[in-house]
Amino acid sequence: MAELFVTGNELFVDEKYTEALVAFTKAIESDNKNIKYFLKRSATFHALKKYQEALQDADKASQLDPDNSMAYFRKGLALLEMKQTQNALKILQQGRELETESKEKFDKWIKKCEDKITEERKKMEEQAKKLKAEGNGYFKHRNYEKAVESYNKAVLLNIAGDSKAVIYGNMANALNKLKHHKQCLEAAKMATELNSSWKKGYYWQGMACFYLQDMVGAMKAFEAGIHIDPSDDDLEMKIKTLRFCQENPTEFKSVPQNDWFTIYQSISKNIEFISKERFAKDIMRLTRKASNAVRGIQPTVLDCNGVICLTEVPTNAFTKNDIEAQNRLKSGEYKKVYVSVSVDTSTGSQLIEVQDTSRLTIIQDVVMRLSLIEANKAPFNKFLDRYT
Repeated sequence: MAELFVTGNELFVDEKYTEALVAFTKAIESDNKNIKYFLKRSATFHALKKYQEALQDADKASQLDPDNSMAYFRKGLALLEMKQTQNALKILQQGRELETESKEKFDKWIKKCEDKITEERKKMEEQAKKLKAEGNGYFKHRNYEKAVESYNKAVLLNIAGDSKAVIYGNMANALNKLKHHKQCLEAAKMATELNSSWKKGYYWQGMACFYLQDMVGAMKAFEAGIHIDPSDDDLEMKIKTLRFCQENPTEFKSVPQNDWFTIYQSISKNIEFISKERFAKDIMRLTRKASNAVRGIQPTVLDCNGVICLTEVPTNAFTKNDIEAQNRLKSGEYKKVYVSVSVDTSTGSQLIEVQDTSRLTIIQDVVMRLSLIEANKAPFNKFLDRYT
């Protein structure tokens, strides 16, 4: 056995690897418990570029002696050649910890692994960047399925977590467009797992939960996003919408869920509109007084989302700048209603009402009714007293 091992070593030094392999194999057949035989045959397999066999012999040596640093060394080198660089680095680092004499040998190959990982990552980052740009191009042209394909290819690459999180976020956006809400939620969750401080990941989680009718999950996700960026107006609007829907469940059940955010935004715009001085001046241009009350009425135009876009002054007249609204009113897209405001001059209380709503769409009707409910909770226009 010893003679076969010596012969094998001599042949190995002379780079006669095939003959050396035969000698080491015979030595192992004679004594399959000798670690040195397996380690030397592993090196011979490596020289012959038979890396899988080299790895198997190194594994066998490691099984015979789990604390043998050279077994880890040979495993690491085989894995490196098999392009399993991350695993190779891990194994070599473990072997270095076991090595008591020549750690420098491990350091050399550990550095090679680290350099190779850096190089590979740069290449993958560039490839992922191209795939992301490709996906973004598809998204821009509304080819959302192709966009998802490109994003999927990108996230399969070994790239940094932050970069991958952004791509998962883009994928979630495309999946949302495709109405694949379960997959959208999965992609958004992956984004926040990779980067817990990236608010867009929580935004898409919230949107996916919303369309999956998980309002509790949607609220939690939007709140997580606003916690990261308290100045995000869109997230704040989403949270306010969900709270408003909870407060007015009957009204919102009568309209498609896809319209909920638009409806809340329309209501907010109306509240803002009727609180301005211009509205107070217009509405009180023609007034009726009775006892302590002053009442003004004004023809008002609503856009297709129920937003007040024009008050007619004087009655039934338009300026040149209102041609578009006039045309849409004629086509039936926009609707005319009569808004009246009553002010109690003794108490300062204000009441806003709307008349002639029979021709409104469901969306316009809901928006107007909820706008008035919100407005009438408290005095809504501080300028009304000035024009009563």
